[in-house]
Amino acid sequence: GEGSPFPARRAPQPDQGPTAFCGVVSQSGCMLLTLTTLEMWGASGFLFKCFEPFHAHSISIDHVATSQSGVSVTLSYVPGGVSGDAFQGLMESLEKLGDVEIIQPVSCVTVVGRKIRNGLPALGQGFLAFKGVDVLMVSASSEDVAMSFVVREDKAQELVEVLHKELVPVTGGDQMFGPTYEEIKLRDKQRRISAGLAPPNPVQWPPAH
Repeated sequence: GEGSPFPARRAPQPDQGPTAFCGVVSQSGCMLLTLTTLEMWGASGFLFKCFEPFHAHSISIDHVATSQSGVSVTLSYVPGGVSGDAFQGLMESLEKLGDVEIIQPVSCVTVVGRKIRNGLPALGQGFLAFKGVDVLMVSASSEDVAMSFVVREDKAQELVEVLHKELVPVTGGDQMFGPTYEEIKLRDKQRRISAGLAPPNPVQWPPAH
């Protein structure tokens, strides 16, 4: 903008398509790390203090959730592993800020799509799959294209299958997904008929009397 050293950039336009669920994926072998302290209340710059040790030890964060007294993050890769210098240094820094709890292994089950928040009623039907599942953390993307649930690893695959069954068949057939399976099958049949590779009507067997 005018008077700014940075060139003006046009903000990306949001996807104007309808709410849609594209799929459900799971990332296993993750770690959930939670830092808890009452010193976060009303303290400016405290989140910077929480995240600075991750930067200092070159440890990347995948998902984040915060509250008035805690910060939870998921890690999918730690240089040198949990016994390495990087992780040990991270723990020493974080323990100076508050109480640290680690749960592993966990999986991040993510519902991917478009305008996820607008689709919460449909997503609510899929929440029946969470009965008996200990959800350790919930995280949503700022672009409204994904919502993730951190669960214990042994529960992840079943959760993925149930959510996929409940959510994905509800949508499909628009530009985001391309044609549906039925449309692809019909198009292929028409192509084969046009090329003389298949009869217009399938042969019945045994023949009808």
